[in-house]
Amino acid sequence: MRKTILASLMLLALVSSSCDNLETDLRESEFVTLSVNALTIEDEPLVSKSRVSANESEATRICLCIFDSDNKRVYKGEQLKSDENITFGIFTGIRLVKGDYKIVVVAYNDYGTDAVADITSPTIATIGQTGIREVYSTEKDISIDPDNGAAQNVQISLPLSGTKMVFNIMDKIPSDVAYISITINEGQLPASAITFNPSTGLLSSNSSFTRDVDVRGYTGQMPTVNVYAFLNEYPKKCSIKIKCEDVNKVTLYSHTYNNVEFKSGHIIRVAAYIFSQSLAPSLDFSEWIEDSEILLE
Repeated sequence: MRKTILASLMLLALVSSSCDNLETDLRESEFVTLSVNALTIEDEPLVSKSRVSANESEATRICLCIFDSDNKRVYKGEQLKSDENITFGIFTGIRLVKGDYKIVVVAYNDYGTDAVADITSPTIATIGQTGIREVYSTEKDISIDPDNGAAQNVQISLPLSGTKMVFNIMDKIPSDVAYISITINEGQLPASAITFNPSTGLLSSNSSFTRDVDVRGYTGQMPTVNVYAFLNEYPKKCSIKIKCEDVNKVTLYSHTYNNVEFKSGHIIRVAAYIFSQSLAPSLDFSEWIEDSEILLE
């Protein structure tokens, strides 16, 4: 499934209509107003294509920052989809003087964690918690010139930063298994935050990501566990570790699968027998699926 958020960046020169204060008029004429307007989300399944509104997207937060030619942040705007007082994805009233700038945009699904994005430079952004999902980011160079008089349209594409694994457990969960944890990039220290380069989507450190699941209500079932990870390079071959524990956190089953390749912005679907003692632990792979991308135009 390929998903796209469309937005328009309109650079409109401000023209003062009053001649009462010439000094004020000249100062105001140095500025350009930048508006960011998220219009639609484009949802393209494998066999059909449809459009939905921006509020139906997976992103729940958007952070937009603008940096000048000295990499000084001159604007920061944040939006929550839950804010009923705004139209999610539309930024207006941004005033810039003539010069060269970088627009940096990070959109993501905070998954109820209230995680806030802090974009400190065009190459460094941090989201303070790891329990987040779909992260989209990019940076775009723009040039502001009030003298050209016409509206300027800028198109920005925000690819998905990160990867997702759909882990299908192929045998039934025994009654003594209470917890299952699945780790991507086993052997590395767990990430304490998502610190990454917005222009590349790459994590700043080589870290691991773990999903812990309470499966006490799934005895006798064969569940599917989704695990999200953010890596410092793509494609990247990582180890996957699955660990099963009882109610006292005693490990009952533990398997590690090596050299599993992950790609940015993709979903990998794997399947494994975990509890069947007569079967060697191994992974079966299905094809990669390109997941999503956000466009601002």
